[in-house]
Amino acid sequence: MNTPSDILTALREELASLRATSCRLVHERVVIDAHGIRRRGEEAENVPDIVRVGLCSKAVREGQLSCAHTRARSRLGRVIAESEREGALSAQEAVQLQADLARIDLAIHATDWEKNQAEVRYALLIEQGELAGSRKEQNLLDALVARHEELNAELGAMHRLLLERLDHSAR
Repeated sequence: MNTPSDILTALREELASLRATSCRLVHERVVIDAHGIRRRGEEAENVPDIVRVGLCSKAVREGQLSCAHTRARSRLGRVIAESEREGALSAQEAVQLQADLARIDLAIHATDWEKNQAEVRYALLIEQGELAGSRKEQNLLDALVARHEELNAELGAMHRLLLERLDHSAR
């Protein structure tokens, strides 16, 4: 049978395996080389089949809290819930952290989707030689990356707070 100390240690280990590092949603970046936009082939559903940089490895995504293509935030939510059950967090703290996590999760997905669309528009404008339009899209891309970095910073603060609480509770 696991003691409360064993449970807190296991929670801390799981939490320590997670990290908040901004990837800048680089996987959405369109590959543009000396020959222009790299394409795979024909268009699908009126969307050019544009080659992207691609996702990080599954191993990297697995622990990356701010990745749009991860289940790490679900793991963080479970750590929050179990930390409350084990007394490392008050009910009020846990409710607030879960609400913040849900808000951040939605914002990361929305930012990822918006960056996807902006990258396509940017690449097509570059291809068409529309420099003024491409600068406007680049500004939007920069703003989306900045937004993602803000969300990552919030996740990092949440991660540090939980580590502190689990360290304090394990004493």
